[in-house]
Amino acid sequence: MIDRKYFKLVENELSKEEITVLLGTRRVGKTTILENLYNSIEDKKKVFLTFDDIEVLSLFENNEKLFKEQYVDQNDIIFIDEIQYSKESGRILKFLFDTTKKKFFISGSSIPDISINSLSYLVGRIRIFNIFPITFEEFVKYKAKNKFFLFDKKREINDFNQLNLEFEEYLKYGSYPKIIISELNDKEKILKDLTNTYLLKEVKEILEYKNIFEFEKFLTHIALIDGKLVNKSSISQELEINRNSISEMIEVLNNTFIIYEVKPYLKNKIKEQIKSSKIYFQDLGFKNSLMKNFSDYEKRLDKGEILENFVLNQLIRNDYEVKFWNYKNRYEMDFVIEKNGEIIGIECKSKLKNDSLTTSTKEFIKEYTPKKVYILNLSLDSVTNFENTSIEFTSYYNLISILNNKLLFQ
Repeated sequence: MIDRKYFKLVENELSKEEITVLLGTRRVGKTTILENLYNSIEDKKKVFLTFDDIEVLSLFENNEKLFKEQYVDQNDIIFIDEIQYSKESGRILKFLFDTTKKKFFISGSSIPDISINSLSYLVGRIRIFNIFPITFEEFVKYKAKNKFFLFDKKREINDFNQLNLEFEEYLKYGSYPKIIISELNDKEKILKDLTNTYLLKEVKEILEYKNIFEFEKFLTHIALIDGKLVNKSSISQELEINRNSISEMIEVLNNTFIIYEVKPYLKNKIKEQIKSSKIYFQDLGFKNSLMKNFSDYEKRLDKGEILENFVLNQLIRNDYEVKFWNYKNRYEMDFVIEKNGEIIGIECKSKLKNDSLTTSTKEFIKEYTPKKVYILNLSLDSVTNFENTSIEFTSYYNLISILNNKLLFQ
């Protein structure tokens, strides 16, 4: 089993008097996390239910009092998997929790079924964990545990050469648990099945999106422009899809954890909400499957976007709100993070010959005076300064130790 940070985080919830909710896309490992906790509990009465079971779901929605007698009153801890199948989950969970004060762990794969149908009922009673796919650190710990020590501190780029094969596989096939534990020859087929399951079950069956073929065409197009500015009007014309439908599909993809929408960083916070965003996939294997392209990233035309995607996913899995800076399509900073009034910038490069700064980096520094700029790359270790801003050229792999040790703003 892949050792995940969520195991301990969710275990710590046992003593909390709240409904603990795990949210994340299909096959991200929510059920495994719940089952791991369920199997570890020995001193309390417990039950594990799934709303994939139509009989259990029907009882929950049509006879909540009998459901309470049969499953809740008899146990101390109640696990409910696949909560998104219930349209009445919020109201019924409120009733069950308020009348019993029992501990509930639930999981769901679509935000709307939790936020719209549940949160209005569950204010003050719920704690949500967003479950993301496997981090590169967790991947290495599972695939090559003898190399895991490389993340214990910041290192020079040459120290990381032995991780190149793991890095290549991670960027090619992504970070869903089932993909990671499967044989190499099976990975592409499993990813194809996963994308099809997402379209048919999540989008069509649960979210009841009517035009599944239109959605698939749009999803494939998004994979092709991953990491680029999204022009909804242009996409609408090119795909012959209504612009409002474009916005609706982006919302669905956001709410089902397939993409992450990165907003622009501006001094005018109102304009941030209306300017064009960038979209990145939360799993590179999912994107590559849609593109039918599993080439080595060094041979890819979208190599830069792949490296950006890797960085973004490590950042959001560490709970950072990430934005980007673009000035009139002339100057750009790949990622911008603000915390407690301090700003840092992150650039993603491939192989660099020297530590000279791009015009974009200089203009960003002049405009915002960031505390620090990281230039992540595959060939250069260096530290320099520009107008009182520290510039650090370092390996993509070092991002993990930087995040683990809370060094991003230091």
